[in-house]
Amino acid sequence: MTILLDKRHVDLKTLCADDSRPGLASLHVTPRYIEASNGHVLIRVPLATEENEFPVDPKTVGEEVPEAGILVSPASLEKALKNSCKQLPKVHVSQTDGNPILQATDLETAVTIKGKNNGAQYPNANQCIPQNVPYSVSVDAHKLKLIVDWACKHAEGTEGIACLRFHISSPTGTVLIEMP
Repeated sequence: MTILLDKRHVDLKTLCADDSRPGLASLHVTPRYIEASNGHVLIRVPLATEENEFPVDPKTVGEEVPEAGILVSPASLEKALKNSCKQLPKVHVSQTDGNPILQATDLETAVTIKGKNNGAQYPNANQCIPQNVPYSVSVDAHKLKLIVDWACKHAEGTEGIACLRFHISSPTGTVLIEMP
C-alpha cells in the first residue's frame, strides 16, 4: 500500500517539540495511521487505505512501511513537501531497514530525502487509547476551540492549567463541559 503524507500531517509537528525524548520528537507513521505525541497529548490520524498512483524514482524508493511503523522527522517531511508541486502536494513514504525514505516531485524531477533511524522507539500508544468506549461524541472543532480558548484565558489554579471535564449522559444526550 502506498503511504502519502501532506501539509496537514506536517502540522502535527507542534506536538513533537520534546527533543529530550527522541521517540516523541518524531512522527510515527504506520500503514494505517500517523500519530504524534508530546507525552501528554496524542493525536492519531487515519491514513487513506486505497491504492494511490504516485510517481516515484524506482532507484531510490524503499520497501513498504511495516505495521509497527517508522519514525519520520517533521523537518524532513516539511523539506520534502517544499519540493512538491501544487498539482501533487504530497510526499511518498517508504523505508529501508527502518530508515524513512521520503519522495516528492514537481512532476519533472523526483526529490528523495533519506532519514536515519536514531534508535529511538515510539511508545505503545495503544496502551493509552480506550478500547471499549461506551459513548462517543462528535463536536464541532471550531466551537470546541471557543470553549478551550475561554478556559485557557480564565484558568485558575496551579500554573494556569485549564482543566475541562466532559460529562456525557447518553449516546444521544447533551454534553456538559465544566471547568472544575
